[in-house]
Amino acid sequence: MKFNFKKISAVLGSFAMVGATLGFAAAAAYPAPFVQSGSANVAIVYGTGQGVSSLDMVQAQNIKTSLA
Repeated sequence: MKFNFKKISAVLGSFAMVGATLGFAAAAAYPAPFVQSGSANVAIVYGTGQGVSSLDMVQAQNIKTSLA
């Protein structure tokens, strides 16, 4: 069978655009499912110990700030 790059790339591009549309629609009300009565109703977990990057704590703080 002949490899048809144009058709395959068109189909993959279409899937990517549909996925992006669905992703943006799902994220439209971003903090709503996680914030109730003005406070975050979540547990943000990050690693500790050997081999864990210090960026884990920084990114956990970024998520906490984003939800506030």
